[in-house]
Amino acid sequence: MRNGQGTFWKYEGNNKLRREYTGDYKNDRKNGRGTMFYSNSNRYDGMWLDDHPHGEGRMIYTNGDVYEGIINIIIIILLS
Repeated sequence: MRNGQGTFWKYEGNNKLRREYTGDYKNDRKNGRGTMFYSNSNRYDGMWLDDHPHGEGRMIYTNGDVYEGIINIIIIILLS
């Protein structure tokens, strides 16, 4: 189980690894500050809660656009 800081690398075939996430983990989930590197070269740098962007952050798009602000998530758990 991951706790603390670390980097997750994703295998993409042909002996290639791509850094996917660098940052804080808690209970094996992204929690705290971290950076997600998407396969299309977009990047999110900011706060995370239970594997989702949440709180202050910045999304940097490959076309140069930047969204800076606060992202809030709502987690809905359905019990049967």
